[in-house]
Amino acid sequence: MRRFYIVFFFCLIFCASAFPQDRGVIQCSPTFDRVPAWNAPGGASLVEYLSCDQMVSVTGLDRGYVRIQIGGHVAYVEAKYVRMTPARGPRPLPTSPPRSFEPTIPSAEIFVGYSYLNFNAGLTTSRQRANGWEASVSGNFNRWFALELGISGYYKNYHYYTGNALGLPNVVTVSYYRDYSYLAGPRFNYGPVFVHALFGGDRLSGSALGTSAAQTGFAGALGGGIQLPMNDQCAFRVGVDYAFSNHNFLGGSSVTNNNFRASVGIVFNLRNKSTR
Repeated sequence: MRRFYIVFFFCLIFCASAFPQDRGVIQCSPTFDRVPAWNAPGGASLVEYLSCDQMVSVTGLDRGYVRIQIGGHVAYVEAKYVRMTPARGPRPLPTSPPRSFEPTIPSAEIFVGYSYLNFNAGLTTSRQRANGWEASVSGNFNRWFALELGISGYYKNYHYYTGNALGLPNVVTVSYYRDYSYLAGPRFNYGPVFVHALFGGDRLSGSALGTSAAQTGFAGALGGGIQLPMNDQCAFRVGVDYAFSNHNFLGGSSVTNNNFRASVGIVFNLRNKSTR
């Protein structure tokens, strides 16, 4: 416990010495020409963007973020983007006048990733699992509403072990399952979280013991996920959906297949536009 207090004491001294005065300069990384200022340390609400070499008033340090004063409001900037000015001597002049950046959103987003499907093809009582892919493109009308178009594909093979029978391979594929969907619909965004309701068609095909069949039916996906920004161009996305489709392989009335899918992948942002 004594060691903890000693370390804590030196941390206080370091934090106090880091801010001998109340002025700092925004320093950008080589990749970006602006720095975000948030409403809280690690917060999800953006106050505004700060330009390179912009002078700011520093009021403290909080969990790796520098607390600054902007036009009567308090904001937080990651400490690595703030360089403190000397307590004495001339303060550095900005290389360019401070610029006010408007809030922006991507005009379009492209998602590609791995997808897992838990499905019931309607032919057996037990649920099955399939691996595949999922991709989508969405156009943003504003910061909360977008239209999304998505496609996906899933694959499942059923094998039979021959027991090293003479003249036969060890494993024979006796049947397979293929599922492709193409869906579109509205998407609603709330910060990094989104929900969507997509509807369209589903192409289901399969084969068993040399006999194959394929059929297209009505389908939909209801769910959402979260997109965690990696930088201005990319984000990491995780999504979960209830996915249904209607088919009638056995004839008669269509059977609704109640499926669940989960996906993980990368989102690519295209050409930012102003939200005002």
